[in-house]
Amino acid sequence: METAERLYQEREKRVMDAISFRLPDRVPILVGFQFFPAPYSGVTTRDLMYDPGTVRSSFLKVVKDFEPDMVQNPFDRLLGPLLDAVDCTQARWPGRNLPDHLPFQYIEEEYMKAEEYDHLLSDPSDFIVRRLWPRIFGALKGLDRLPPLHNLYSYSVGTLFAFASPEVGEALDALRALSAESLKVVTHAKGLCGGAELHGVPHRIRRLHTGALRPPCRLLSGHKGSSPRPLPETRDRGGGV
Repeated sequence: METAERLYQEREKRVMDAISFRLPDRVPILVGFQFFPAPYSGVTTRDLMYDPGTVRSSFLKVVKDFEPDMVQNPFDRLLGPLLDAVDCTQARWPGRNLPDHLPFQYIEEEYMKAEEYDHLLSDPSDFIVRRLWPRIFGALKGLDRLPPLHNLYSYSVGTLFAFASPEVGEALDALRALSAESLKVVTHAKGLCGGAELHGVPHRIRRLHTGALRPPCRLLSGHKGSSPRPLPETRDRGGGV
């Protein structure tokens, strides 16, 4: 068996044993390198947010040198083109309004008012699309001209005329551009997986998001109209925890 393939199977088993409450041969090391590959490889944070080739080469360098048991795919850092596409005003990042060596930063503001919780909890999608997005993405400002989304259930002229608005059209164009950039990121992320495996390291792909793109309802549980998801029963499957 080739060395890389053997290492891959050993590391994957080590991680899965820990997840399955079996005793692994040693404690597995799972790493999200975040922006560390930039200073380690002599590149900038801006490079990691905009240049797929630099993301790949710098990431594989730290994977090879540090030999973790599992890594997080780094292309969730390639956010520059996505944030640019929607003119994000909820964050600062290198290549836009921060020096090239700094990571992106969240801008603390009141993006949601206390009296809006009922709207959020009763219709999360409507609140996010028509209220939150126009506040945090300059290119999506026109979405606040849409009628409530729950009214868009037919081809009735009275509910669809809002899409003729130039502002709404510009917002939809921005979403189309965002989707195109997102597809590029996913393609790069998939392409990197084989590179990590060449070094015998399993990987995981996290949802591609950042704080500026994360809706507040993702942080809520047990709200109106839903039930908290019960935790799975945990059992000792040999070796214990």
